[in-house]
Amino acid sequence: MTQRRLSALRERMRDLGVDTFLVTNATNVRYLSSFTGSNGTLVITDDAQFIVTDFRYFEQAAHEAPDFQMVRQTGGLPNAIAEALQLAGSRRVAFEADDVTVALFDELQRHAPQGVRFEPTREVIIRLRAVKDADEIETLRRAQRITDEAFERWVALVQPGITEAELAWKLEVILRELGAQGPSFDIIVAVGDHSALPHYHPVPGDRAVRPNDIVLVDFGALVDGYHADMTRTLYVGDPDERFREVYNAVLEALHHAETHLRAGMSSRDADALARDLLTARGFGEAFGHSLGHGVGLEIHEFPRLSPRAAEDEIVPARSVVTIEPGVYLPGWGGVRIEDLAVVHEDGVEILTRSPKAVDFWKIHAAY
Repeated sequence: MTQRRLSALRERMRDLGVDTFLVTNATNVRYLSSFTGSNGTLVITDDAQFIVTDFRYFEQAAHEAPDFQMVRQTGGLPNAIAEALQLAGSRRVAFEADDVTVALFDELQRHAPQGVRFEPTREVIIRLRAVKDADEIETLRRAQRITDEAFERWVALVQPGITEAELAWKLEVILRELGAQGPSFDIIVAVGDHSALPHYHPVPGDRAVRPNDIVLVDFGALVDGYHADMTRTLYVGDPDERFREVYNAVLEALHHAETHLRAGMSSRDADALARDLLTARGFGEAFGHSLGHGVGLEIHEFPRLSPRAAEDEIVPARSVVTIEPGVYLPGWGGVRIEDLAVVHEDGVEILTRSPKAVDFWKIHAAY
């Protein structure tokens, strides 16, 4: 698995005209080597690969990344990297400019072997990560299965009197009981007008559920380092006409995007699938975020389904993305519905199984 990923990086290195790639971003280190510790740096050449780490992780790295030559960090990291570059015979070294600090870069230049030249790069490996292999897709499929099952168990707990923070904690407990490492990110439970805040996070003592409340929940299971992501919006009692109007517009936008999204489509056009429909329904200004994003070893990855994406950015085949239109009306509340999907040339495979119909998740409150 890691050899395929290293081969893809080496192909990009040839395109960039460099003989070495210095990998410092922890997620990219894990992607290329399978090393899961918190202190690891990779030095990749066309025919060799080195991992730099300290005493705490040396045995772990040797076990998790057996195809890598080990370089022990006994002093400062720049010295250890310089040793690896010397062993590799490096001359033109690409580095992750969106991860390396100015201070580290200065130290790297000061300690590097004579003749080494550093070349800044951006988003090289994260773009490789956008295309998932079969094992990654299966792991995300398992993560979403746990997410769906957790939601099914949790929804019965949504009753008047329980607070946002209590609901978030109970959902995390359920995720862990079902085998997740934990939640993919801090769970969002937003009640009433809090649901108009797209990334609201509950705190102890905050809002309690009341009859006729909107309840928005955004969460996912973390499984073997991979992140699921799902949002559902509930109503406590019989939904009124305003809620139905907003909910059905968002649901229609979701269905339209899921029906027409294809690999090879531009990221901007993908976003427009939902945005244009919500605009036609009068809610364009209330949909302020992107339609979706890639998921994987991080909760936000490439590709971006966004009107702000680069003009030439496309949605690649075998990417796994969220599709999450929403409408947010301050003082009233918000509705977001989010599915997880694998993108193929002929359409998408929806991994999320939790129902979406407005009356299905109507909470029959005990009051």
